[in-house]
Amino acid sequence: MIRIGEYNDLEAFKRVDFGVYLGSEEEWVLLPSKWVPDELALGESLRVFVYTDSKDRPIATTDAPVATIGEFASMEVVDMTKYGAFVDWGLEKDLFVPFARQTGALKKGQRPIVYVSLDERTGRVIGSTDLGRCFEYDIADLHVGQEVTLLVFDFNDAGAQVVVEGRYRGIVYHDETFEALQIGQQINGWVKQLRDDNRIDVSVRRPGHGSVV
Repeated sequence: MIRIGEYNDLEAFKRVDFGVYLGSEEEWVLLPSKWVPDELALGESLRVFVYTDSKDRPIATTDAPVATIGEFASMEVVDMTKYGAFVDWGLEKDLFVPFARQTGALKKGQRPIVYVSLDERTGRVIGSTDLGRCFEYDIADLHVGQEVTLLVFDFNDAGAQVVVEGRYRGIVYHDETFEALQIGQQINGWVKQLRDDNRIDVSVRRPGHGSVV
């Protein structure tokens, strides 16, 4: 099954003037000519990213987005419409962020953290800056002292709000860092406390060391 919004390893089975069809006669997607490698032969498998074009048709590309379905990334707002915003996620067609999936009005030139998902109703890949609904809240796989990856997505009076391990919601309190963090910054940290509300307190100082990592 071809998965929209994800990478797929697909076989080239038919060449046409405007590209190559990947997959099979039963289920296929077009890879337009500008992305077809010169050395690609029929019968060979190619790793591509599949999304939808301006007419909502599945399309393949060898370009790589900055995030796929289920991932968070910093993306620049490049256009605004009466329906929502468009952000640059590294592909020819920008990613749409509907107003219903935004927290606060986005503005052109901003670089918010965007979560990528598949709209089950339309079959389109869309973005969201309303991140509260995007986190996983079962933190049973984590333990205190564990080293984790962090992505800063917001700030409040207590500290920096972070995406932990690309999945969970956490906070780095002001007294847990000596440096000024920025939205979109990616750093390593260590789990300090697992809270009853399934959020995570994180430090950017290695346990047992006084310096910032």
